[in-house]
Amino acid sequence: MLVLKAMIYVTSPQGVLVFEEPESPHIGLQVPGGTIEQGEDPLLAAGRELFEETGLTAKNDLQFLGSIDFTQWEEGQSYTMRRYYYHAHFEEVLPESWEHHEMHACDGSDPILFRLFWLPHEIARQRLAYGMAELLHHVPA
Repeated sequence: MLVLKAMIYVTSPQGVLVFEEPESPHIGLQVPGGTIEQGEDPLLAAGRELFEETGLTAKNDLQFLGSIDFTQWEEGQSYTMRRYYYHAHFEEVLPESWEHHEMHACDGSDPILFRLFWLPHEIARQRLAYGMAELLHHVPA
């Protein structure tokens, strides 16, 4: 099964934006992103996911970085995600950290609490889970 995803590397002078799920500490560190809806343009999905997961809206166009297929195993079954990666840069200083609820979980579950914060590029590259750092080297530090 192929699932299409839009992923966004958000950067600012503070670093790379990442998040964790405090209510699910077993879930690794991630960048904003999510499922592209049936018939949805990946660029539009990236902008939508950025807002849904962070509360931020990119002031400039998102820069397309490339796509990578990532295979994941869940409950003994594999599925492939085609991830379309984008970059959004914010010049202004944003909060060091904040909490935001993802209200529209792709599985229809309750809202998910995200704790968002900034990491230096190299640390983000080392700590991101689920292969999410694959194209981070294309983003200027």
